[in-house]
Amino acid sequence: MDTLENQDNPQPAVPAPDLTALTDRELKTEIHRLTRREREISFQRRYLHGQIELARAELMRRLADMSPSELSMVDVEELNRILDGPDRSE
Repeated sequence: MDTLENQDNPQPAVPAPDLTALTDRELKTEIHRLTRREREISFQRRYLHGQIELARAELMRRLADMSPSELSMVDVEELNRILDGPDRSE
């Protein structure tokens, strides 16, 4: 049996159903259930992307308001890491 796993998510793996064992009606129900779930996840993802963009814009606004002496204390590498998002190479 296959499982869906996400290393970043502490929730236990969800066993994938044996689609060959489902009736046509059960298979259609499963398709509808999965489609609804995909829409929910897609909405959450878009919402989170919006929140990230707002937070980044606020950070940029704050940096624009800093004086040259304040800007000299900004850790440029850390700022680049924040603006680039999570490191996907890990």
